[in-house]
Amino acid sequence: MRNKSVRGFIVSIVMLMTGMTAGFILLGTVYTGPRWIAFIVFLVYLVISYAVVRLSWRYVRDLRRENTDNPHISS
Repeated sequence: MRNKSVRGFIVSIVMLMTGMTAGFILLGTVYTGPRWIAFIVFLVYLVISYAVVRLSWRYVRDLRRENTDNPHISS
């Protein structure tokens, strides 16, 4: 992948995280049920966000490494 594709991937992950955060905030403002359920949803949100960022970081690192190892291959 070229650096342009890597940048596009990073932008899409940032947009995903922004949308997830906005959705969680909006859900938290209108939810009127027990607070312990809201806390569990918040913990799930944190775990999913951490996994997305961590795995995306690994993916981008591997793409850049592949690009420098094989400069003649373009995707």
